[in-house]
Amino acid sequence: MKMGYTWIPSGATPAFLQWHLWIREGRGRRIEYRLDAGSLIHDPIVQAARLKEGYTLRRIGPYFHRDTILGKHCEWWMASAHHLNAGEGRFAADAGVKMLCDSGGWQIKSGASDYVDPHKVIEVYNACADAGMALDYPPRRDVDTTSEVFRILAKIQKGHNGIFLAKRREGLELINVAHGVTGDQWRSWIEYVNAPAAFQGWAISEDSNIDPHCMLRGAAVLYRDFGVREQRVHLFGISGPLQIPVAAWLGRYFPNLTSDSSSWQGGRFASYLYNSHGALRTLKIGRKDPEVADGDALNDYCQCEFCSVLGNFGAYRAPGAYPALSAHSVIAIQSSVALWNDLATKVGRAEYEREIRDRFSYPGRKRKMDRPAKIIRQLDYLEEAMAKGPEAADRLMARSRGLKGAA
Repeated sequence: MKMGYTWIPSGATPAFLQWHLWIREGRGRRIEYRLDAGSLIHDPIVQAARLKEGYTLRRIGPYFHRDTILGKHCEWWMASAHHLNAGEGRFAADAGVKMLCDSGGWQIKSGASDYVDPHKVIEVYNACADAGMALDYPPRRDVDTTSEVFRILAKIQKGHNGIFLAKRREGLELINVAHGVTGDQWRSWIEYVNAPAAFQGWAISEDSNIDPHCMLRGAAVLYRDFGVREQRVHLFGISGPLQIPVAAWLGRYFPNLTSDSSSWQGGRFASYLYNSHGALRTLKIGRKDPEVADGDALNDYCQCEFCSVLGNFGAYRAPGAYPALSAHSVIAIQSSVALWNDLATKVGRAEYEREIRDRFSYPGRKRKMDRPAKIIRQLDYLEEAMAKGPEAADRLMARSRGLKGAA
């Protein structure tokens, strides 16, 4: 694993590598082409198909090669054992990518499933995963974390941990999972499920809708109270433009820090844009997006590798462009991660802060919020929490809000 912060694309399956192209010919004939993201640009057959009427894209099973976007730009891929069977999960190895599997416990919280069988989950892990998460039942945000349910959920996870540890294959990396909002809640859950000799890392989730520092509290507790350093620390659901600089700085404390998100997928009608200022931003591409309609967002179009080949970000609005759009988002996010990782390892805090202000305050941007200030507040909290604990960081933020209100 690379040292520092690594972002991992996640999803049931990577949409940008598993599509069929159907071209309708006369008399009802159809010609079928199997393609990857790169062929949307380079394949002359596909380019010709764009000129025909009535062609469609249809999802198929996994289709991977080492020269695809996934193989070139991702060290890891994350999928849910709830959506995979043992055979499907082998696709990542064909692309030279390691597989990180989530257990599917989120399906319980979201209401998509009533039960996730830990025995079936560990079977999928053993068959196709390089690393797998503990089977947790996440508490509902701002509800279960303050009730007896919180302790019951931790107890259920501990039982699942025992099954995983008894049935794991040799060489499988297992990652424990922790939940909480306050520092004491994080300590309570971690202490209850902790098995330091058996697990190779920790994953933490943001269990509060209204608290921007929730996940950083968990990271500080792992670092200060439980001495976690070289093990993997994984952040669930992190890839936002304002989150990546904070995660990269957190990588100074955890050299094997990873995070995942599924927001790269083109089917969500949005994409990431890595502009010439080195700032990542999100761009909606739906019909009602005024930025796309008036062309304002394209004035400083994306500078990632994929866009430099395509030459025009607006082409992603073409019908059937979702595979290319998804591949583009992966590369744009990875470009931002590489930039902030490099800065976090080479410069001090003052210069890092200057870089944040320069890259997120470029001329001509319509400011809906003070983005640099929001990132810097997170860094202030992070450093105070790592040095003195999350409670000290909470007091620091409270004093900061008080001074701002007085002013």
